Amino acid sequence: MENSAILAGATLRHFGDLIGGDTTGRQNPSGYGEIAFDAKGKFRLGANHFLTVAHQFFRQEEQPVFHKIQLENFLRNHFTEQQRQLTYARWQHQPTGKKDRFSATLSLQNTIEGRESQKKGSSVLTEEQDKVRTLGATFQYECAPGTHLRLSSGLEFYQDLVHSTRVDINLISSGLASSKRGLYPDGSTHLSAAVYTLASWELQKWQFTGGARYNYFAITTKDEANGEATIKPDALVGNFSALYGLTPKDNVFASIESAFRAPNIDDMGTLGIVDFRYEVPAFDLTPESSLNMELGYRHRSAKVQAEVFLFRNELRDLIARVRLGNDSIAGYPVYIKENVQEGYIHGVEGDFNVAVTSRWNVQGALSWQYGQNVSRNEPQRRIPPMFGRGAVSYAHNGLSITAETLFANKQDRLAAGDKSDNRIPAGGTPGWAVFNLYGAYSWNAFTVRAGFWNIGNEDYRYHGSGTNAMGRSASLAIEVGF
Repeated sequence: MENSAILAGATLRHFGDLIGGDTTGRQNPSGYGEIAFDAKGKFRLGANHFLTVAHQFFRQEEQPVFHKIQLENFLRNHFTEQQRQLTYARWQHQPTGKKDRFSATLSLQNTIEGRESQKKGSSVLTEEQDKVRTLGATFQYECAPGTHLRLSSGLEFYQDLVHSTRVDINLISSGLASSKRGLYPDGSTHLSAAVYTLASWELQKWQFTGGARYNYFAITTKDEANGEATIKPDALVGNFSALYGLTPKDNVFASIESAFRAPNIDDMGTLGIVDFRYEVPAFDLTPESSLNMELGYRHRSAKVQAEVFLFRNELRDLIARVRLGNDSIAGYPVYIKENVQEGYIHGVEGDFNVAVTSRWNVQGALSWQYGQNVSRNEPQRRIPPMFGRGAVSYAHNGLSITAETLFANKQDRLAAGDKSDNRIPAGGTPGWAVFNLYGAYSWNAFTVRAGFWNIGNEDYRYHGSGTNAMGRSASLAIEVGF
């Protein structure tokens, strides 16, 4: 149809157990199944009106938590389902010949997470399920009141409703079931609302961007033992950036922005085993806040694209897990969340892409971060090590080949929480480097893709991961376009 377009797709996958490199071998169990589909339609409702409707579905089943089964004496510890559905409708209006644009979006999102766990030697199987229904509405208006000025303003509303259940089943006593409180307080709600405006202004060699956003939250948790608790945090945040053109190909830029994060239902209401600890509810939390600053340089030409920037993020009132004395439940240390920390993270990131000839291309990227918890005088948790990528590519007449290396330094600068995390090896996560070779060939409607991954069969993991990454492997795919 001339005034409409429809796009749909579906995937069905099954991933076997992940086989690591060198001495790791098969990491059993770690395989799972996955199904997904989506459909989207766009319709012209007149000269200046458009309607977009879409639905997305994604589901993973029987996904093991490998590090818990291997390290925490579990016979079974699985996500039985992780499901997300999103349906939305968006109306857009753009008058002919004008730069003004208005859009309104209504959405419904449903997420489900199911878990099963059973300790070795125990007759009790625990089944848990968390459901979140989210209703959303957004309204946005864009206009260009001047030749070099553009404004974008809007409103956002989201309402979450949480249902959380837990059932302990005694497999010996004929499946006798006992209902208990779920991981989160059942029936809790989370309302977020915001109004914002963003302005972009160009003046000769300068480009300025600035904006402000007011956020309001209302979070209510309903706990049988502690009753109902409601907090209503709000904040006004802003951002400003400036870019100056040194030459037509070279720019320098700087930005500063404030931000805050309100406590959510997970922060306030968690009761149960999370990772390697047992958490109890905390109903008197306040928002976290941050101030981020960046300074950078960018080059763009026909043959060379490069960028490097420095950043520093100041963090205040961080919500952190605090150990409650020497208490333990089911063998796990007991923690509660509190606003007890201040700190910072700074670092540098850069990347480049150079077209050496019309057929040969060289790429590279590097990132480094340093985080310090000022309150505890120790490193921030889960700071990644220096990470980089280098690649050389060749492309000609439908053929493309890329030789690539990925690498990371050792991360042995650990917080106390990192040292007690069983996903991080004693002494820190070792450094690593892997080499990949992959390419594709296209002919008419057909494309063949092939790759050899981790050619050296390196035994490695990303910092904080509960499993080692994929060992030496090969892939082959054939695509047909219609």
